[in-house]
Amino acid sequence: MDYIELESTAALADHVCSPVSLRGNVSNMPWQHMIDYRKDYPEIVYFDMDGDQIVLYAKTPITGGGL
Repeated sequence: MDYIELESTAALADHVCSPVSLRGNVSNMPWQHMIDYRKDYPEIVYFDMDGDQIVLYAKTPITGGGL
């Protein structure tokens, strides 16, 4: 499977439902975000990329600092 590598949040909306690879770090300081608990994606991770922070929902734990 080919992944599109993204280094900023600016292009995320252009790749909804596409396989992407994100360049950034799992955050050790979560900002305030509205989150939605989803049964199929129980793991919630705060992710810093290019000065922004997003929330990732995953089926399995995402570990490590830098990805």
